[in-house]
Amino acid sequence: MKVHVQVGAFDPRDPLLRPAWGLLADAGVPVVAHCGHGPIPGAHTGLDVFGEVLAEHPRLRAVLAHAGMPDFLAALDLVHRYDRVHLDTTMVGTAFSNRLAPLPADWPPGSPTSPTAWSSARTSPTSPTRTRSRYAPSPTGRAPTPASAPRSSAPSCTPHRPES
Repeated sequence: MKVHVQVGAFDPRDPLLRPAWGLLADAGVPVVAHCGHGPIPGAHTGLDVFGEVLAEHPRLRAVLAHAGMPDFLAALDLVHRYDRVHLDTTMVGTAFSNRLAPLPADWPPGSPTSPTAWSSARTSPTSPTRTRSRYAPSPTGRAPTPASAPRSSAPSCTPHRPES
């Protein structure tokens, strides 16, 4: 599922959405959330706002679109706090987005010179893989998971092809 807080002009914390977030979390359905302030802030944008949704539904499988642009480090904090939160890196680091939201000097996080524990690498939301820097400890105390090891129990999706 995809939600775009800015374009839809809605508050993801709206009580009417609580059952929907809960159903999505229970079903393990990935939600691609455009919830950062970039490129233009909206009335209900911000990772702090979506962070409240995650606090209420910590099992929600969420992919933060554009790595939460421009709040890259806040996005990494959500990845660090919630095991099912991932980053989409579309547009991140491009000339266009760097004019609006420059990457932190230590990006990509998790590099040997970076103090940040998480790398930005993610796979598709239907088969997410969490990668940790070999230079940073796991925040959960678990051993780092190799990038090739699937962490999702979500079923694989086969595209529907109509019969001709």
